[in-house]
Amino acid sequence: MSQANRRRATLTILIVVLLYAFGLRIDHPNGGLSSALGPANFSVVIYKHGGIFKVGDKIVSRSEVKGGSPAVGIVMHVGKGYYDVQNGKVLEQVFNKDVRGRLLAVIPFVGMPLAPIGF
Repeated sequence: MSQANRRRATLTILIVVLLYAFGLRIDHPNGGLSSALGPANFSVVIYKHGGIFKVGDKIVSRSEVKGGSPAVGIVMHVGKGYYDVQNGKVLEQVFNKDVRGRLLAVIPFVGMPLAPIGF
C-alpha cells in the first residue's frame, strides 16, 4: 500500500469515527417508505442517533413487519413511550427504545447491491 493510499485510508477512518462520535449513523433499510427513486431497500440512509420526535418527523426504526427492519417511516402520533409510525403501507406502533434516530438523508441506489444479500 502506497503512502498516499495509507493517508486516504487513515483520513477516511478518522472521518467515520468523528461522525459516529457526533451521533451520525449510516444504515441500509430493509423496508419502509419509498421515493420516486425507488424502494427503501435500494437506498442507504444517514440519520442522527437518538432524539425526541414529533408528528411529521422522518425516522429510522426497528420494525415488526417480517423482513422490514430497519425501516424508514413518518411519525403519525406521539404517545407515552411509543410512536405510531407510517412505514410504507403499514401503520405500526414503535416503542421509544426501537427508534434509531431522525432521518437526515437518503442516498438512492447505493443499497441496490446490498438488497439481494440481506445486508
